[in-house]
Amino acid sequence: MEDISFTDIKEDTPVIEVESLCMKCERNGTTRIMLTKVPYFKEVILVHFQCPFCEYENNQVQYGGALEEKGAIYTCVLNSKEDYSRQIVRSEYATIRLHELDLELPNTSKRGVLTTIEGLLLRIIEDLSMEQAIRKIMQPEIHEKIEDLIAKMKDHLTRHNPLTISMDDPAGNSFIESLDPPSVDPKLTIKHYTRSEEQNASLGLHDTSEGVGSQRAEAESDSSTTDSVSVFHEPCYSCGVICETRMCLLKVPNFQEIVVMSTACEQCGYKNNEVKPTGSIAAKGKRITLHLKDGEDMSREVVKSDSCKVSIPELRFESILSAGKYTTVEGLLLDLIQNIQSRTPFLQGDSVPLSKREVVQTLVENLKKAVAVEPGHELTLVLDDPLGNTFVQALRPDGDDPNLIIAEYARSYEQNEEFGINDIKVDDY
Repeated sequence: MEDISFTDIKEDTPVIEVESLCMKCERNGTTRIMLTKVPYFKEVILVHFQCPFCEYENNQVQYGGALEEKGAIYTCVLNSKEDYSRQIVRSEYATIRLHELDLELPNTSKRGVLTTIEGLLLRIIEDLSMEQAIRKIMQPEIHEKIEDLIAKMKDHLTRHNPLTISMDDPAGNSFIESLDPPSVDPKLTIKHYTRSEEQNASLGLHDTSEGVGSQRAEAESDSSTTDSVSVFHEPCYSCGVICETRMCLLKVPNFQEIVVMSTACEQCGYKNNEVKPTGSIAAKGKRITLHLKDGEDMSREVVKSDSCKVSIPELRFESILSAGKYTTVEGLLLDLIQNIQSRTPFLQGDSVPLSKREVVQTLVENLKKAVAVEPGHELTLVLDDPLGNTFVQALRPDGDDPNLIIAEYARSYEQNEEFGINDIKVDDY
């Protein structure tokens, strides 16, 4: 067989055809496999099976690229026809939960899906309806419970009743479409988290034959410190091979010490840089407003923690970059541009209406003009950090900086709950 690689979708994109067994009639059908690239996913494997005898068909989407550094939990509240029409990408590692129906779909099927939320519910109904005739005879109680669940799901689809759907993907490669991109969708929340050792093992990032503990012990034994730079070894987030991570403490003038970590994998070329502020949690949150007027503002140093929300009021733009950064204002805006282009998969490609594509294109163009300090494109950059670990350099030592406004505020109960502060007990210790 000739070498097949991931290519953009074209008329002559190669398709692999394999004869395979039909799981319905147990006769041979045809499986067609296409390796291609789509926006953000970069590399996906499209699989289509068709049986000429019983006409059974099946479609699957499998992610063919690298895993994300962190897992992600998408939570969306549905209460309209438009909400049920949102596109959804479920990777083979994602677990879906429908809260009001008390229904959870585990990732045991290991099957990726690209559909709408309505299509997902219809597929669930189809799967639940299978063998109901047999259950009615053999297990009448279970049959009645499933029928009741199917009736509730059909009622949600017909009346578009309120329904909360959450999708937990430790691989970080699942998505739910936003209806107000690239601004924050009030009905859609995204939370990134660090994977556990068990999740890394289930994704194949660790060699389970040796055990995670033995890898940790070996990595720690190889760690070293040279000129205030600590070097230790961890499994690569992308390929799982042990790679080198460098860490050092850096004092930021007029701020605090931060931990700078840099990872580089010689095996697959994966690179990552991250910043973590040190010290205790601040008593109040911090909101920094910076008016970008000229190139001097673009050169200001910025420490953005992973809890900081970035917004630009003039563009109705709001974003949460999951990783901490130590950069300049210009570098932060360039990161935002890259983040927008890579994380709007439903607004790219020829199938998307021109009006929707123009939303992202206009936003990116305005950000690029602001970075280039073009006249008439001054913007306001707002950094809102509930933990108060974000910093923007002041250009005047006396603090009299007209373009920079720093305000502290009391965190809400919900913010304290999100970061686990409500559960911290410091009295009588």
